[in-house]
Amino acid sequence: MSAVPPEYHARAFGLIWHSDIETPYFRTADVNDTPPDVVIRRMAQLKERRIVHSINRGFVYADGFRFEWNDIATFDVFDGGRIEYLPGPEWSGILPWPFYSTVTALLLAWRGSVPFHGCAVAIDGQGLLICGESGAGKSSLTSALVAMGAHFLSDDLSVIVPDADGMGWTLTTGRPGIRLFPSTGKWFFGNDTQPISDDHRDKVIALPAESSEGDAFPVRQIIFLGQSQNAFTAIDRFILLRKNLFRPNWLAKLPNSAATNVAVRDISASAIARVEPAIGQTSEHQLRQRGIDIIDKMRSAAHAAL
Repeated sequence: MSAVPPEYHARAFGLIWHSDIETPYFRTADVNDTPPDVVIRRMAQLKERRIVHSINRGFVYADGFRFEWNDIATFDVFDGGRIEYLPGPEWSGILPWPFYSTVTALLLAWRGSVPFHGCAVAIDGQGLLICGESGAGKSSLTSALVAMGAHFLSDDLSVIVPDADGMGWTLTTGRPGIRLFPSTGKWFFGNDTQPISDDHRDKVIALPAESSEGDAFPVRQIIFLGQSQNAFTAIDRFILLRKNLFRPNWLAKLPNSAATNVAVRDISASAIARVEPAIGQTSEHQLRQRGIDIIDKMRSAAHAAL
């Protein structure tokens, strides 16, 4: 008689995840009898499925998608609620990082959320989404804001969902860590960082405290780091925000891609958006000053809206 595999419970992006393998890059959840939103199970082989679209590392099906990560693992996702994984010849016994990024983002998109390549914090109970290309300084700015009292929500992958009454949009709490270069981590978190074994850039991870104000915050402002815009019209905001979708080529192949575009349009129209210079090479003092400036601008805009 085979042993029953252990069960691990986690929460991330507003969902409860039950898994037969540890998910260390999600927060552990004490769920008692709460039914899971997502179930993760190892398989001896994957099911045959009818392909609707082929795309770089996988396929889109009528009921989900398949994502292949080198020779490490293949992930099959069904209707945004079940993930089956098949270890490959280079399986190390742990879920690889793309599970927590691409697989998670696409599952959330399948469920109707909108994933962005960006960071998010909450300031005075108001959500701020920070977008920009890789290297623009999103994580560095997020760390400066957290050091000055902002509540950390997410790093690299940020997810926006409709609020409870369907009249607005909220940012949800995501993975617990911020990936940073060691110098930036030292500035804002001292020795409270950990090395990352699978990061080729030698980054470290910092684990800011959870927000005591909840897991979801209304989206009030969006910053685009490193963009150059002479005019910043509603169309400009929509184009920039859509450009910062997480895995946009994949999202375009999902059956709800039209709804995602409508959501991006509505989010870009409802939030205050502005362009800010990229962080670039900077000092701790300069980065802290950028954080102060961002907080002041956000509070001024909130006051003006009253």
